[in-house]
Amino acid sequence: MKNGIGFTLLLEGNIPVSTAFSSFTIGNKLEIGIETNPEYQGFGFGAVTCAELIDYCIANDLEPVWSCNSGNSGSKKLANKLGFEECKRVPYYCLPV
Repeated sequence: MKNGIGFTLLLEGNIPVSTAFSSFTIGNKLEIGIETNPEYQGFGFGAVTCAELIDYCIANDLEPVWSCNSGNSGSKKLANKLGFEECKRVPYYCLPV
């Protein structure tokens, strides 16, 4: 908790719509996590919330890092919209069900 950071966009009535948070930090790198209420996806709320976290990173000498599963087209699209470019691919492993 003491090293975490996050921003939540609330609509009138304090309805949480989107949250951008530090899912992982190491050194000066902060990995961005984003969750948007499915009812409000596609309205740009995730981009607004992530932009706040990116601004926080820049103001605090942190490097924002975006990582996602290659099949997560929504996350990749949002990352590109916010100015991120793919720079590395790492293997993704899962347990067979």
